[in-house]
Amino acid sequence: MDEETKAHVFEPFFTTKEVGKGSGLGLAMVYGIVKQSNGLVWLDSQPGIGTTFKIYLPRIREGTSDETAEVVPGIDEEGRETILLAEDNEGLREVIGEYLTSKGYKVLLARDGIEALQIAETRKEPIHLLLSDVVMPRMRGPELVRRLSGSHAEAKAMYMSGHADLAIEGTSLQKAMVVTKPVDLTALARKIRQALQG
Repeated sequence: MDEETKAHVFEPFFTTKEVGKGSGLGLAMVYGIVKQSNGLVWLDSQPGIGTTFKIYLPRIREGTSDETAEVVPGIDEEGRETILLAEDNEGLREVIGEYLTSKGYKVLLARDGIEALQIAETRKEPIHLLLSDVVMPRMRGPELVRRLSGSHAEAKAMYMSGHADLAIEGTSLQKAMVVTKPVDLTALARKIRQALQG
């Protein structure tokens, strides 16, 4: 990579691939996850020679539990409510949608905020939860939540984000539930039940 490309390589939606071949979110997600873990990403790249990425993470103390899923007594992962899922990554959208459907939820899938609003506007029945990516093309998650509150005030909101800095941006996100990408599906199901019950 040349210096210009290296300067932007971790920015969301930056890609050198042709249109439709890449979202420009892969390295941005890696960077966000590593930063959330108090680590750093080192990059060395020279045109015609190659590229090396090194990820440095802090060492964990011995005896630290490797269980990441928070166990909440009395919270069942099953549900019957309707969830509107707005996620621009097709693979992730399909996996989460199928998983939540297997848990008993009715899941409405949207590729972005605009499509999510179109689905909501044509729906008379309640939408119990909006599960939205924070960073999406055309409309970001916080804007979607704000606009959806007009037609579906009953809907609770939960965000997903792979970007450590973006996950808490703005006052609208500071008190919201945020699920970190990569998404742990079991932990996600628990958080959804917490949001719907509480």
